[in-house]
Formats: sequence, C-alpha cells, structure tokens
Amino acid sequence: MTNKGDDVESGVSASRKDLYYWTRSGSHRPYKLSETVAREIVEDMLNNSLVEGDVLPPESAMLEQYRVGRASLREALRLIEAQGLITLKPGPGGGPVVGDVHAANLGRTASLYFRFSGATYGQLIEAVLIMDPWLAELAALRADHGLAKELLTKSIAEINEVRGDPEGIIRIAPGFHQAVYELSGNPVLSTMTAAIDAVFNEQILRTIDLAPHQEAFLDDHQAIANAIVNADAELAKKLASEHIQNVAACCYDQAGALLDRRIEWR
Repeated sequence: MTNKGDDVESGVSASRKDLYYWTRSGSHRPYKLSETVAREIVEDMLNNSLVEGDVLPPESAMLEQYRVGRASLREALRLIEAQGLITLKPGPGGGPVVGDVHAANLGRTASLYFRFSGATYGQLIEAVLIMDPWLAELAALRADHGLAKELLTKSIAEINEVRGDPEGIIRIAPGFHQAVYELSGNPVLSTMTAAIDAVFNEQILRTIDLAPHQEAFLDDHQAIANAIVNADAELAKKLASEHIQNVAACCYDQAGALLDRRIEWR
C-alpha cells in the first residue's frame, strides 16, 4: 500500500511522463512531476473560472484528484505561489488562495533573466521607448470604442484626482499604461510590455523625482487617452512616443549612473 506522503508513480499517466521541454543544448529534459501537477492545477483554476480570493480544494482532495504524494503536491503549489498566482495561507482554515494575477509577478521573474543575459537599465529604457508607442497605436486601431472609453475615462478621472499630489503620477501611471496595453488587443504583447513596465517603474522611476514634471505627464496621459478613444492611431503613437521620450529624459538626467548597470533581480 502506498503512503500519501510518497509519489504515486502508478497513478502518473503516460501523458505526464511524456512531457518534456528542449534545452538550449538541443537535448530535452522531462518535466518534474511537481511541474506537471502545477500545470494541471493552473488549468483547473482556469477551467473553473477561479478569481482572486477563491480558495482551492483542501490538500486531501487535491491528493486524490491529482494522484500524487504530499511532497509533490506541496512543491507544485510552491511553484505556482512563486509566480504570484496563489498565496499559501498557513493554519486552520488556510490553504491555497488565488492571488492577484498581475504582470508585476512576471516582471520579477523576467528581471532574473534580464540580469543573467547582461541586460542594462539603459536597454530596459530602450525597450519601453519602443513598446509603449507601438501599443498605443494598436490600441487606437483595434480597441472596441465603448471599452476604450470606459477604461480610459476611469484613468482620466484618476488623473484629475491626483493633480497637486507630488507622488500622484507614480501611483496612477502603471494603471493608465496597463489600460492602454490591454486595449492593444494582443494579450501576449500587453502582458510582456506590462512586465517590462513593472521593472521600469520599480527599479528606475521610483528612484527619481517626477514631481516637477507631473502636470505635464498627466496632461500627456489625458491626450493619449483622447487619441485612443477617438481611434486616431497616428496621433496616439506620436503622443505616446513624445511622452515616453520625456520620461526617459528624466531618467537620463537623474539616474544616468544606472544606465550601464545590469538590471537587478527583485
């Protein structure tokens, strides 16, 4: 009889055993059982339309459902937690709880790969200079007019609420840019750009003083939003390009010493 603390190899399906990925050398490595179980848990989260705050089944039920041992299940859950998709709450009534699915979690993982690739903060800024205007253009071209108006009207309201607050731009800028990215109509581009933007915000923008330029930047956001809502792709791209160039100029002026340094893993 197999203990629940052991891996239930007899219960592992052929499809699980056959899963592998190619390495850089051209060879392949099978996924660990915990990695495969993590994939299955995430798929079930999607299929069951779980949202932030929903609680996953208790450990005993998951052991039965996924037919693995306790060690593999817990490792699978820790893998998902490391991506920010769940939170493991200890104690009675605790367990895995669905977290906020946010691109900043991907940004933290990406920053590790950026660091190992030798990417610098100057190159990070270069990526933002390319991506932001492009997605603003796509948003104006592709966005549903009603949805664009709804999302960006909310952003404009937030813009007006923080005028006069010297740190307002730092608080609301990520939400505005996220709305623009989502309106691009391409979840791959929007998610990756939001992840890059999260690293940019956390590791560069938060180190400099944007207060002297805040009103101008808030006006930029409002003008970009209007261009997208009016489906003026050329103007949206132009305004977004000018805006991010001005933001980059602040970075060059105040954080120039950072530009040649490798991005940190945070």
